[in-house]
Amino acid sequence: MLAHMYPFSCGDAMYSKSKRRMTKTKLTSHSSTDSVGSGSSSSSSLHGFTSSASSTPRHLGIASKSACGRRKAMEDMTSTLIIHGMQYAGVFDGHGGTEVATECLKMGAKVRDLLDAGYTSHALALEQGIRSVEANHAYIGSTATVALVSDDMITVANVGDSMAYLLRGQKTIALTEAHKPSNESERARVLGLGGHITKGRVQGVLAMTRALGDCALRPFVSCDPEVREIARSHEDRALVLATDGLWDVLSPLEVMAVVERVLLSNNCANADECASACASLLVSLALERQTMDNVSVVVLTFGGASPSAARSF
Repeated sequence: MLAHMYPFSCGDAMYSKSKRRMTKTKLTSHSSTDSVGSGSSSSSSLHGFTSSASSTPRHLGIASKSACGRRKAMEDMTSTLIIHGMQYAGVFDGHGGTEVATECLKMGAKVRDLLDAGYTSHALALEQGIRSVEANHAYIGSTATVALVSDDMITVANVGDSMAYLLRGQKTIALTEAHKPSNESERARVLGLGGHITKGRVQGVLAMTRALGDCALRPFVSCDPEVREIARSHEDRALVLATDGLWDVLSPLEVMAVVERVLLSNNCANADECASACASLLVSLALERQTMDNVSVVVLTFGGASPSAARSF
């Protein structure tokens, strides 16, 4: 009955991904301007929700890049903001319309307000920031994957299938899990509530098990975020947040191989330029592989020494 409300396959993968080994690590659970992500705007100063009052934290580069891909409309959004000397970044993949994804652009300011009000937990601030989004739409929704990077901690919160991965040394570390019916714990939650999954879709409608909005699919589609924290390491080299338009056609290891090659090229004048080169190349590769979805990428690059030798690709 509701399938006609979702004429596209939110969360579906075009390429079947081979199973690859990735490192698992222990995870614990201000003025600005904004613009709608569209076309192929790029860089942190041109795309999304960006800080105009503070500089990027020392040794940290950041850039974003988006493309509409084969969709008729652009429904992705990205956001970057400096909060209390920390870098905030987010990617939001709207479906059924841009209303909820647009509301997500306010999330960074909400996180800042919470920290201004005395919140000391970055994890709680991100969680409450996600919960603050006004998304009372029956058949319109969005993913939300946001990160807050301080000098000693990386905190990530997510709802949906936009993902975040960290390049630490030569290891690729997943900081999120995709909230999809193929995720066994998510599938069990949906079925345990009396819902059903038909052709990979919750209630036969949505190819995600968590999203902001989509109120008609509650409680089977949850809006509860998962939050993880990981201590910073001197080996941290890059953090990539992206909508599924990237992950559908590039595996996390492929993404980080691209990032590593850029970082080792020594062709960047500064950290922001490196981040911009990474983001641009990743979006170009997704388009070359004929991603069927909008694709948006935010790349953060960390200062520090690179490995002495590049690995083979």
